[in-house]
Amino acid sequence: MPNRMRSSLETPQERATRAHDDFLDERVFPAQNIKVLIDKDRLKEGYPAFKLFFDVGMSKSKGDARRLINQGGAYVNGERVKCFDQKITLDDVVHDQIILRVGKKRYLTVYLSKKTEGFNGLGP
Repeated sequence: MPNRMRSSLETPQERATRAHDDFLDERVFPAQNIKVLIDKDRLKEGYPAFKLFFDVGMSKSKGDARRLINQGGAYVNGERVKCFDQKITLDDVVHDQIILRVGKKRYLTVYLSKKTEGFNGLGP
């Protein structure tokens, strides 16, 4: 873990930036190699949370994703998903990515992509 002195004089924005940097640091989260691309147009309309968790492989089925969310085990950018059909939109994007979490230890980073030829991420 990076040896940084934690200061109570940090602003909330500085703490958020430090937490984001630590998350992306491979030494802090070594399993953070799971990354997925998603088409930006899908988020404009809103993408149901249970469908997103299923489509990126964080749950085995859509029913499993619904149960996971209803039991409080699914997070988007560190905030618990409240309802299985909660829409994930462009408002949820931070630093051109969305960080999904299941439970305490399973993380996945979803990066935005413009629709391109040969796109191999999640598309319509």
